[in-house]
Amino acid sequence: MELEIDWSHREEYIACKHQTTPTIANEALTDPNRVVISPE
Repeated sequence: MELEIDWSHREEYIACKHQTTPTIANEALTDPNRVVISPE
């Protein structure tokens, strides 16, 4: 699954607030073992 996220406006936020990088965030989003919480 190829997921394209534009981090250009939030890169600084995730770096400061969450101590991560866009690369790591994209890896987490595409990880098949990630935890997904569905409201249903």
